[in-house]
Amino acid sequence: MKEFKEMLSVVKNALQSITPHQYTQVVAICSDNGYIYHTIIDNALSGEMTSEQQLINQLIENNATLVKKIVCVWVKNGVNMLDYVDMPSYNLRKMLCDCNGDNVNAEILLKGKEGFTTKTIGQTMC
Repeated sequence: MKEFKEMLSVVKNALQSITPHQYTQVVAICSDNGYIYHTIIDNALSGEMTSEQQLINQLIENNATLVKKIVCVWVKNGVNMLDYVDMPSYNLRKMLCDCNGDNVNAEILLKGKEGFTTKTIGQTMC
């Protein structure tokens, strides 16, 4: 859980640096090298995947395509809500798996009624 806490801190700092919109996401990814990468996706539902592709390119450039953990915070109603930890978009999950097939085993932090839990990308891509 230590890595997830560090990732939530990265997300929180990123959220404080932006003016979010309805479907803004901040995604933090911990690769197998232990480094945390993150991106801000202005509108995760737009179909434009510039931020997602930049994140994938950054992973490739750093030989860090094997992802261990993912944290995604959606902005709901224009308000930064760290309590709104959920899955990243389907497109980003697919891009991560296309980048490295073993990423189906990457854990995604999720917030439920009874606290935090995890699921793998593979469990969410049925």
